[in-house]
Amino acid sequence: MLAHRARWTEIAALIEDEIERAAGDAERVELLVERAVVLGHQGSADAEARRALEAAVALAPRHHGAYLELERVVARAGDPDALLEVWDRLADAVDQPEHKIAYRLALARAAAERDHGRAHAALEAAARLAGELRSTARAERIARERLRIAEAHGTPAEAAAATEALVSVLGQPQRAAAHRRELVALHRRQAQLVRSEAPARAWGYLQQALAAAPDEPLVLVDLIELAAELGRFGDLPDLVATWQAVETDAGRQAMLSRWCADAHLAAEHREPRRALLRSLEAAAPGFVLLASTAECDALADASRVRARLDLAHTYLAAARAAMLGTWLGPRSPPRPDPGAAARRRRRSTSRAMRSTRRSTRCPATRR
Repeated sequence: MLAHRARWTEIAALIEDEIERAAGDAERVELLVERAVVLGHQGSADAEARRALEAAVALAPRHHGAYLELERVVARAGDPDALLEVWDRLADAVDQPEHKIAYRLALARAAAERDHGRAHAALEAAARLAGELRSTARAERIARERLRIAEAHGTPAEAAAATEALVSVLGQPQRAAAHRRELVALHRRQAQLVRSEAPARAWGYLQQALAAAPDEPLVLVDLIELAAELGRFGDLPDLVATWQAVETDAGRQAMLSRWCADAHLAAEHREPRRALLRSLEAAAPGFVLLASTAECDALADASRVRARLDLAHTYLAAARAAMLGTWLGPRSPPRPDPGAAARRRRRSTSRAMRSTRRSTRCPATRR
């Protein structure tokens, strides 16, 4: 009889009669679900099927079959708010913790854009379940989803909190080694989120990233930039030396650009920078980083004769380093470059002659 689709209406009417004569709630719930399934096959009776299922779950709030059928009906009707409600109730109804977590995450993903508060509550409920189960894998899955939603729909504070939660999961000893690079990226993201408002906290996050990956050039570059902003000039020599030992030529060029820009823009830091350069030059005479930064320093204050003389001296040291092959620093293999040495000697002579001519024209300099 069920094979004859033309008779779905008659079958639904027969089930309706059976519902009236049901011996108890359990039997009535099963008949209501069966009637909803039959009405669903009609295609145009979704509203009536939905009423039958709502009546079923009212009688049996933990009836999985009724909720699953209700989920199909409201999804087919295109009612997202009702679908969120069904997932919420279904998460309470199912027994398996994995299923509860799956429904909470589905609810959070679907509600993130429409109802951020509901999404947050669903994620918190899923996290509590994972904590009760002591499951690191489930906790990581929830933390990643929380971060994805916070980055897409949340505030910077929520993104920072979500990042912190994922770091706490990945930082557990049994997982830290496998997720080292990801931990570094997350610590850098934490630093970026708080750098404008709390640069000291950003420094702490970057120190955590450096502890996880001492040979990561990007972290060292971030620390060098932040050390300059915070005025931590005492930390710069070690940071620069460590960075130079692990960085590639392309990264070195990028770093030079940042130092050049800072030499032009941050006039109040120039004197401490000159002292730093002198201390670095004692350990690495002719290092290309020092030569380029000294050049930027001189260009930033072209009227200062001392800067030109310093630059001439730096060019001479760079020429010697290029001839010996140590111009890339003490940690790099020697690479002699006679052509570069000759060019730097010419620049040194030219700068010295210009500075001398300028000093003879300047009474203040003669004094």
